[in-house]
Amino acid sequence: MKRIFRTALLVLLIASLFCTVAYAEDNGIQSVTVQNGVTLTPQLADKTAVTPITVDEVVYYPGSERMDLACSAGIVADAEYVVMVLKGAEATPSTESIVYIDQLKASGSSVTFNLYPLALAVDTEYHVYLASNAEGSEGLVEVASFLFGAPVDKTELQAAITAAQALTETDYTAESWAAMQTALTAANEVFENADATQAEVDAAKTALNSAVDALVVDKAALQTAITAADALVEADYTADSWTAMQTALTSAKAVLAKEDATPAEVSAAVTALNSAVDALVVDKAALQTAITAADALVEADYTADSWTAMQTALTSAKAVLAKEDATPAEVSAATTALNEAVAALVPVAPAVDKTALQAAITAAEALTETDYTAESWSAMQTALTAAKAVLENADATQAEVDTATTALNDAVTALVPATPAEVDKSQLEAAIAYAEGLTASDYTADSWAAVQTALNSAKTVYAKADATQDEVDNAQITLDNAVAALVPKGDEPFRFDDVTNPNDYFYKPVYWAVE
Repeated sequence: MKRIFRTALLVLLIASLFCTVAYAEDNGIQSVTVQNGVTLTPQLADKTAVTPITVDEVVYYPGSERMDLACSAGIVADAEYVVMVLKGAEATPSTESIVYIDQLKASGSSVTFNLYPLALAVDTEYHVYLASNAEGSEGLVEVASFLFGAPVDKTELQAAITAAQALTETDYTAESWAAMQTALTAANEVFENADATQAEVDAAKTALNSAVDALVVDKAALQTAITAADALVEADYTADSWTAMQTALTSAKAVLAKEDATPAEVSAAVTALNSAVDALVVDKAALQTAITAADALVEADYTADSWTAMQTALTSAKAVLAKEDATPAEVSAATTALNEAVAALVPVAPAVDKTALQAAITAAEALTETDYTAESWSAMQTALTAAKAVLENADATQAEVDTATTALNDAVTALVPATPAEVDKSQLEAAIAYAEGLTASDYTADSWAAVQTALNSAKTVYAKADATQDEVDNAQITLDNAVAALVPKGDEPFRFDDVTNPNDYFYKPVYWAVE
């Protein structure tokens, strides 16, 4: 019995040493339950009371498989104690249940024994008993129990925890992140629990990995970037920059649709799309065209107010043209404002030239009504009246003046001459015949020459098919007058310039004629 008690005591000390120990390589004590504070009161044969033994601590040394039983009282140095290790939950020693029993001497205030020689079964519960080997002591007292099996391996749990802690909250949706954090907290608790079993460790690892796998990548920023890019208008940007943005947009949409897209892929797609949008070059061709057209205008051609308004719009348009980060809205607004200001320019009215109109009126007034038909003359007079009204209108435009001039000239051109009455040439014919019956020698040379001139003219008029009555009458009168002025020879008046010899005054008679 003494030996049994000693053996039980030794096992109790070893179990306390094993308290919550895990092996990395070999099987070993997985968990230890120590009945700290257990008091063993041995009784001697003579019933003399002895100091009770109080087990305060069991210390386990991994590798050496050594257990120390530390007692605060009752252990007597060099005294013998019994340590017994029983297999299973039964406390009754038997051949099958006893795996260790020994009688050991105490060293100081503790009893030490080694477990490594024992053939312990994996995943098996063991109980440690202690007894004093002194005569009359009480029976075995359980001071500890332990589970022997494969050591708890937390390597994979540690790796799962480390991987989860490396994730970034903003990469995932709030709901999935909260679920992962709950699993991470639980995993940390299991990892920190020295008494955690392998099953608990494996379950915590699985739960954490599942929560990580269930994390939903937050694509809100990607969706926002895509929506903004889709809202842009192609016509607002240059072709090259628009093509580049569309390429980035297509890639971004592919990532958005990808169910297993990683945070890195989403972030890269957002960055690429936003960069392509930022790199878009606003198309300023229409603005440049409007500016060029406005610059080509001449100030003197427009009123001061309208020109000032256009110049203000032009200055603003040039500022937008030079602005590197001008938005499509700014470019469109500047283009519209400038075009509207140009359209609103008020031309300065040019001086109206009425010279041609005045000349046409003067020419029309010089015409004789009787020379034309009544209808054509009336039409010309209407045009003439209208032309005079325009001529007198101080506010008449050049177009109105030109129109009136053209209308009057056209009316004059359209005048139809009146049909002339039959011209009577009989008296002219008689005058010509009379003159031709005269003899040149009967008249002075000068008077005869005058008749010949008038006669030739009369013959010309007489031969003219379209000669007017006035022309005929005038030719007749001229010829008649010339004939009447003929001076017969011998009847010419005396002229002193005809006397070449003074003696002629005595030999020729003198005729006085009153002219």
